[in-house]
Amino acid sequence: MVNDDVDDEGQAAAEPPLQRRTDDTEELALHHALPSKFWEEVVRDYQLRAILDVAAGDGSLALTAVRHRLPYTGIVFTICRKDLTIAHLLGILSARALQAGDTWYDPSLAKTLAAAAKRKNDEEAGQGPATKKQQNKRRARKSLTVKGRLQRRCDENKRATNSKTKDKTAKKTGQEGEREQPRGV
Repeated sequence: MVNDDVDDEGQAAAEPPLQRRTDDTEELALHHALPSKFWEEVVRDYQLRAILDVAAGDGSLALTAVRHRLPYTGIVFTICRKDLTIAHLLGILSARALQAGDTWYDPSLAKTLAAAAKRKNDEEAGQGPATKKQQNKRRARKSLTVKGRLQRRCDENKRATNSKTKDKTAKKTGQEGEREQPRGV
């Protein structure tokens, strides 16, 4: 806020100092996401042919672009955020592909998944051949969901980044320590 009653020096002193971004700082990326209905109106009113989203946010604009079959490019801050956004969008689109009457409804997918669910129920009820190996495979598949794998990868990337930062800091302090030692003793 600019205060006209204060001179320029006083104004500069009132502003908080800016902090530089480091590997340890994290910025808020999704303050308030706009709803999909808003983006539906924007696409329809402006008759968009392609979308360039410089702050991809929660993916509601990307979902609107997919619904209208428009080319979409969204910019995110990290690879982790990109992976999580794509997983979120795939989850929404997969659910809609199974809802009869939706524009994304896929009868062949619904039929295949229904048959697989029936087979699974039969095996669990003891009617089908389910070996220990098949049961272990099923358990492993359940524990490795897409979001779980992506979250694990994001956590590993953060740990790797933090360890690299610590290594750089240790090297710098080690070098500075050598410089501070007295010579000729």
